[in-house]
Amino acid sequence: MPKQKTHQGVKARFKITRNKRVLARKSHANHNLSKKKPARKRTFQIPKVITGKISKQIKEN
Repeated sequence: MPKQKTHQGVKARFKITRNKRVLARKSHANHNLSKKKPARKRTFQIPKVITGKISKQIKEN
């Protein structure tokens, strides 16, 4: 039976670290940035760690 292909959307949106943690970009960082405070915009730069059942599903894809 052939290997299952990786889902390209998952590959583009998430990164799996060496310790098997799932990282994703934070939302709300693309437009209407003039009304958002600089401190809030800086927090968008830090990737979010995904946990729970969702991280398990992402690792399978």
